[in-house]
Amino acid sequence: ANESFCIVLAEGCNFKEVHSTFGQSAGDAVLQGFASLAAAYLNGQDMVARYGSEGFAMILPDRGLMSAYNLLVKTRHAFKSANHAYADGEPPVDAMTASFGVARFWPGMSARETIAKGRRLSRRRQKRRREIR
Repeated sequence: ANESFCIVLAEGCNFKEVHSTFGQSAGDAVLQGFASLAAAYLNGQDMVARYGSEGFAMILPDRGLMSAYNLLVKTRHAFKSANHAYADGEPPVDAMTASFGVARFWPGMSARETIAKGRRLSRRRQKRRREIR
């Protein structure tokens, strides 16, 4: 039995700006949009869940790092290209970006260690404004 899995942590790079400029309903639309887009690329036992105030965690059992990376590229592109409608008559929020960190869990690693590795990578990319490519 394969006991390893990948965990992906994603954070919206300009979410706070959207929330403060357009309001809570726009921020909620962007978060819901990300969750829907991410879920569209999941299969089998993969799952996505809200993690923190503006982030998401994706648990990807039975996926290697390259498969997880390919999922991130698709999700990032779809998120950046999407228009997030939040109110009738208001222009949608678009051109959103997200930073991703991916880590592989192996037997013997703690869940905390795996999550910390994913967060470090995500924050490093967010700080540099270099999404995963």
